[in-house]
Order: sequence, then structure tokens, then C-alpha cells
Amino acid sequence: MEELPVPPVGMVLIANAEKGSPFERTVAVLIHRRGTCATGLIINRPLHLMLSDFENSPHAASDNIPVYCGGPVQPNRLIVTGMELDADRHRLHWQFDLDMHRLSQCIDEHPKMSFKAYRGYVTWEDDQLIDEMKNKRWLPTPYPFKPVFASDRPRLWETLMLQFYPFAPNVPYIPENPGRN
Repeated sequence: MEELPVPPVGMVLIANAEKGSPFERTVAVLIHRRGTCATGLIINRPLHLMLSDFENSPHAASDNIPVYCGGPVQPNRLIVTGMELDADRHRLHWQFDLDMHRLSQCIDEHPKMSFKAYRGYVTWEDDQLIDEMKNKRWLPTPYPFKPVFASDRPRLWETLMLQFYPFAPNVPYIPENPGRN
């Protein structure tokens, strides 16, 4: 069997987890990698809370930053991110783990930057992610990082599974509760 490479930072992964798993119906983006260890954020679990519910910021614009469940590791840690696509230079400006002072600076310096906050993160030790990808617990996608990261689609997991893995065992062909149809 061919050896899988460690996925690059920015890769979008779809969880192919069993019902009841903490990763059921999640989409993650890899945000950091060191050797064969990786860190990611779950991006499709909104908490329906705003940054102002957790932190006091000197900048009023930060009050409307949505907060998501980023993963089970350090669930009380708040990770604030910002992203802006510079179309002229074909570059993505991504700010990660902003403190309140740096967040205020980014809001002032980059008025088009979109911000999100995450409580916690996901981590894979040693070759764990590669093993989980071999066993099809995490499925890589060729989907571009920015549209997925910026997405607020409530059915992002279903959309990506149907688009890239229509024959995977956990694909949502049948509604969870068919009686609601």
C-alpha cells in the first residue's frame, strides 16, 4: 500500500466518523504541522455566541465575531483568526491566534478581513492523522481553504461528503429523521 504524505497546512478534511463520535459530521482545516504531528480547527460547529460573550475588547467591531467549537483539545482556549484575500497579489492574509490588542490592530489595518473565533482545537500526534486517513476516518478534499473556512453553511459536512465522497459509508442519502419529510 502506498504511503500517504502528511497533508499540508490549509487542507480541508471531512470526518467520516460513526454516529455518536465527537467528530460526527465535522469539517476541519489543518492550521499547523510539525513533522508528522498536526493541528486543526473544526470549522462547522457554531456555538451561536459572539466574541463579546467571552472577552472584553477595546474595539467595538470585535463584538460581532462569531465563536465556533474548534475541537476537544483545550476547549476553554479561545483562538481568534482573521482572513482576507488580496486579489491583486493573489495572496491570502491569514492571522491566527490573535490577542485582543492585535485583533484591534487587524480590524483597523484590514477593514475587509473577516474574523472568527474558536474554542479549542484538534490535534493528531505522530502518524495518527496519516493512519486515520488510511482508515478513511478523515477524508481529504481538494476544496480551496478560503471558501470553506469562510463558509457559514449549516450543512457544510453534507455538501462536501456528497461532492467528494458520494459512496462513503456515512454519506447522508437518507435524512436523520425521515418522518420530517
